Amino acid sequence: MTDDLRQAVSVSSPPSGGSSLDLTFQKVNPTVDWLPAPIPNPATSWNPADPTKLVEVHYYLNQDQLLRDVTALPSGSPDSWTLAQGVAGMQLQDRGDGIEIQLTLQESHRSLVLTGWCSRVSF
Repeated sequence: MTDDLRQAVSVSSPPSGGSSLDLTFQKVNPTVDWLPAPIPNPATSWNPADPTKLVEVHYYLNQDQLLRDVTALPSGSPDSWTLAQGVAGMQLQDRGDGIEIQLTLQESHRSLVLTGWCSRVSF
């Protein structure tokens, strides 16, 4: 989520200075040619935030599953992936200088193996 969010052009959820239970932002679509060929000179006719070159990314919970939807803009249909199960909660907070992401995972079974080693010293 954090790697994806670092590529954001704009964030719509959580709102500026607020909190949210989901994360929604726009980033450059990695499947389209972003730079025009040839590059215009002067470059004033090129818009790096061209809405037709963006996707909307949405992370949210559906029961105990963390889902990620990606929708090509301006009006594509979303592709959805299940990223994790057993997620009990998600909270996002815009702290001004970044977004804090907090996930709560529900563990139902855990195995812990401890291994020790001791050397024997002979004199």
